[in-house]
Amino acid sequence: MNSLKRIFAGVDTRYILRAYLIGAILLAIVVGGFLSRTDNVGRAAAVLGYFTLCTLLFPFAKLVWDQLKSLVLGETVLFLPIVFLYPAKMIVNVLLWGAAVFVAPFGIAYIWFNTREQ
Repeated sequence: MNSLKRIFAGVDTRYILRAYLIGAILLAIVVGGFLSRTDNVGRAAAVLGYFTLCTLLFPFAKLVWDQLKSLVLGETVLFLPIVFLYPAKMIVNVLLWGAAVFVAPFGIAYIWFNTREQ
């Protein structure tokens, strides 16, 4: 339990809440899609279980993306038309959400090693 507190304390609360909100919206879209189809319930349960796990791990996958982005761009500010910016952000979020099971362990390790001296 101490480890969980340490991991969640290492990230800003607003950041985590915003990431969980995005993940919950994406999960609701997937659940809505599966509820409209009733065939192959076993496979649907497995897929929904996977995406629920992805939703729980999404903030840590997003943290990895944000840290890599800040490593590459530094303090650079990019001005892009909203027509390009929001679709690009949504694509990145959907990809991170879908791959959160594989990316999030790096984010959790990053938080773990950053908070080890506190």
